[in-house]
Amino acid sequence: MEKYLEMSGIEKTYHSFGREIRALKGVDFSVNKGSVHGLLGENGAGKSTLMKILAGVEAANNGSIKLSGKMLHMKNAHAASQYGIGMVHQHFSLLDDYTVIQNVVLGMEPVKALGLLDEKKAKQAALDAANLCGFSIPLDKRVSELPMGDKQKVEIMRALYTKAELLIFDEPTSVLVEQEIKGLLDTIRNLKNAGKTIVYISHKVEEVLNITDEVTVLRDGEKVFSGETNTLSADEMVRLMVGTSLAPESKRDRKGFGECVLEVKNLKSGLGDKLFVKDVSLSVKKGEILGIAGISGNGQQELLDALFGLRPAKSGNITFLKNDITDLPPIARRNLGIGYIPEDRVHVGSCAEASVEENLLIDRRHKAPFNRRGWLSNKETEKLGKDLIKRFSIKVADGKDNIGGLSGGHIQRTILARELSCEPKLILAAEVTMGLDVLSTRYIHEELLTLRKEGVAIILVSSNINEILSLSDRVAVMREGEIVADLPNDGSLDSQLIGAHMLGIQNKQKDAVSYGGGV
Repeated sequence: MEKYLEMSGIEKTYHSFGREIRALKGVDFSVNKGSVHGLLGENGAGKSTLMKILAGVEAANNGSIKLSGKMLHMKNAHAASQYGIGMVHQHFSLLDDYTVIQNVVLGMEPVKALGLLDEKKAKQAALDAANLCGFSIPLDKRVSELPMGDKQKVEIMRALYTKAELLIFDEPTSVLVEQEIKGLLDTIRNLKNAGKTIVYISHKVEEVLNITDEVTVLRDGEKVFSGETNTLSADEMVRLMVGTSLAPESKRDRKGFGECVLEVKNLKSGLGDKLFVKDVSLSVKKGEILGIAGISGNGQQELLDALFGLRPAKSGNITFLKNDITDLPPIARRNLGIGYIPEDRVHVGSCAEASVEENLLIDRRHKAPFNRRGWLSNKETEKLGKDLIKRFSIKVADGKDNIGGLSGGHIQRTILARELSCEPKLILAAEVTMGLDVLSTRYIHEELLTLRKEGVAIILVSSNINEILSLSDRVAVMREGEIVADLPNDGSLDSQLIGAHMLGIQNKQKDAVSYGGGV
């Protein structure tokens, strides 16, 4: 096949607190025309940095880029777009108050005389992009009203509207549930059949095996493998990513549970007249993991926010260890022993501009020995930072480095370190492995199972049904703000049944459900 893209000797160095961090160490990367090429590696391996350089978002320190044999001068993202390179970013850059059509043509709107928007051409352009992918999406709907899977479609349509021939997908399934993942992979196949060239950035081995023709593996900023996907097994891919073979993951043992830790009765929560949580009742016991499954946007996140006190309860009752906490603020709930790991680790779970030490201290800065008569103890703060960085294997040169400079996996480890080191009795955890590599995911699963053995109650919200099935003792399914099923995970539960409840399909029809479990 024709070599379409050739990146040679790409180097990228960042400077932080007087230190040099070499993100890419002379990487060579090439892609055949009309192929789907997987770019695989752990968090922090350099995958996104390499592709941001290709997309004009970052500038390389050294190296060259050729497309169809022509040397490219990548000054910015606009230049990349002119070369026919488009990037579908992991974090969406859509305007919520704009319609699908407006987002697709944003910045490149077709105009009529006097500079007025040509609405007919704009709608046709959006429709052409949707048809190319086989999308069925309401073009006149505001983006804020769309589920995550449809927002992903709008991002893809935007890239196609720019006439991109080389499309970069950066961790595209990190915010999707499994039936949406299946649809995305089908879309990529359609794009390949239409002659597009795809770079698929991921650390999800099963997806890479499923969708790609070739694969390149990065580790610590260097290329360690490049070749045809079918020459590697899943275990070999993992070994290349992490540098060693992984021991089998611990299994959830079957056991009895202790006293009831949290009981929720008829909880309602929302904004104004709009309810996100509708008459929810649930309970979780000591040493039990309750998994909550559901398509994104069905009230799971709002439920956890209400349980932690970030959203007020309109009605209903929340009891924690026989204490009524319905109206208590978050700090009071935290002091009673409730920890919270939010879905948004960057904007809610941490402060990017603060140091790792400060992020670890934030929930206990008012307590002894860290606070003495209103003054923070630098000695105790540094000691806490060093202890937790070592215990949770947080990859950071110094505890005083800003947490925003860490990879997603190590930001999550920092949040875990803070929440788990305060000896919680209940953990509220949302999408704890979203966007994380296999090693970080394995680590977090082991931590949750260890907490379970120690008697901590856990409520786990996850869009990954396989994760829910492997960790949870019971599975509750949320749809449109309500608990529509509460099922024991006794070995008979599978992704088909959970998916049927998520989609609102009757149990007797579950065998007919087209569902993407196991992708």
